[in-house]
Amino acid sequence: GSHAAKDWYARDRWGRFIHYYTGRYMTCWLHPEWREQLHQRVREVVEAGADGVFLDNPWMGLHAVSLLGTWVTGAGCACPRCQEVYTQASGGRPIPKPLDPADLHTQHYLAWRAGVVWDLVGELAETARSLCPNVVVAENVYDAINCNHYAEFGVDLRRAARISDVVMIEDHSLPHLASDGTPVVNAITCKAARAWS
Repeated sequence: GSHAAKDWYARDRWGRFIHYYTGRYMTCWLHPEWREQLHQRVREVVEAGADGVFLDNPWMGLHAVSLLGTWVTGAGCACPRCQEVYTQASGGRPIPKPLDPADLHTQHYLAWRAGVVWDLVGELAETARSLCPNVVVAENVYDAINCNHYAEFGVDLRRAARISDVVMIEDHSLPHLASDGTPVVNAITCKAARAWS
């Protein structure tokens, strides 16, 4: 069915929907109906007998974009719910705008946003494992090496490694083997991921 009438979509600081891909929008990770939808989907997959649960691109809202070293967008979701929850968590401070990576308030906000994402991913993993302790929990964190994925999307590789059985990192490389047949394509990605985990 269509979810067009749902009010669970993430908003930027001007109240606009945040595009994911053409015709699709980011959702608010704090919306209770959306959270229950995710838990229900995980339950359905595990109860149907799947060996694993795969979460694709667990990102929260708008991703920060920089131009010439300056962040020109916000990050995350700025819907009224997120604004209220963050203001309470920050001791009364609003979601910062503009974002400045050197600013302590921005750093606090980015940490809060990553916490929202990975707390929910952890809950979903617990839901899956409560139904089947051996189920594999995996997610695709996209290209967490070639960009600051923590700031841009709220991806915390350390928490992902603790929560999940498999963390997929897209590096957009084509397969390549050394002359002895050893795969050499993901060496930099693997080393960087190990350093973060």
